[in-house]
Amino acid sequence: MKDDLTNNKVHQALRDQLTAILSELKQTLNADTVCMFVYDKESESFHLPIEIGLKDPQSFYDTKTRPRGDRGVAKQVIQNSLIKIDQIADHPELNAAFVHREKICSMAGVACSLGDTILGILYINYREPHTFNDAELTKLGNYAAQLAQSIAASSILQNLPTIPVEPGNSEDKTLQGIVELACSYTQSPVGIWLLDKDKKHLRIRAATGLPVRYRDE
Repeated sequence: MKDDLTNNKVHQALRDQLTAILSELKQTLNADTVCMFVYDKESESFHLPIEIGLKDPQSFYDTKTRPRGDRGVAKQVIQNSLIKIDQIADHPELNAAFVHREKICSMAGVACSLGDTILGILYINYREPHTFNDAELTKLGNYAAQLAQSIAASSILQNLPTIPVEPGNSEDKTLQGIVELACSYTQSPVGIWLLDKDKKHLRIRAATGLPVRYRDE
């Protein structure tokens, strides 16, 4: 499911502007992928996903795979403004579905802030081990500032759609917790299938690290 901003022509100019900045960042720091989200502090939600270099962009744009501000890398970025992880394998708590889908080894995340207000989050990723130096982190911060200025100058924060949250029962939440834990420690995609006796076929009930096109089949 995509939110209304993904194909909204009203915000296409902003998307083009942010994409141009990301493209320059990717080239400057020789990254494998770069991606970002606009962040709405009031609702603690992420919007207008933009990526360059992903192998599975469909999963990235799916609202079901959006970051959450209360956990994972997004939480670390919001709390600390900047994080860098030279070896993701050493941080199982951050070794989430995106990492497995995209085969990421090293990453850095930075808040796109204007003053004390966070307007977005920016990620830069490498599929081979990469040690970030101070000069790279400074450049990353400069690009994040450019992104924040572009977001602030737009009307996007006044026109954010409501992303529907699919209701889930306690069993679904328990199963999802199990697969996320297993994914972190096995460093592999994990899924749980349940047998639908009436229709006589298996259906996926919880998963992480699996591409959207695979889960929807």
